[in-house]
Amino acid sequence: MISTQGLLLTNHHCGDEFIQSHSTLEKNYYENGFWAASKSEELPNPGMFATFIIRIEDVTKQVLENVTEEMHPKERQAWVTRNTERVKSEAQREDYQDVMVRPFSKATSISCL
Repeated sequence: MISTQGLLLTNHHCGDEFIQSHSTLEKNYYENGFWAASKSEELPNPGMFATFIIRIEDVTKQVLENVTEEMHPKERQAWVTRNTERVKSEAQREDYQDVMVRPFSKATSISCL
């Protein structure tokens, strides 16, 4: 974040879809970039949002609790889903934060956002 009004810097691929939607043959923002000299010149991007990760934890053990290699894939997935929901519900977080459990580099992690 670089301003109190929500201006942030990120990698260009994060806004790729929006850069494309604003670009034309005459205004090629991929090649020439874009700079708004004032707030009124900014280009709106409805629906775009940013996620701020507060914490990442390895929750692989909890997600795989009671799961075995011998299980049928449907049973295995049922346990993973049940365990994932438990991990999310037990996560310590603030009321304004959301919790996501995602696979991450051969491990499962929890993110409080």
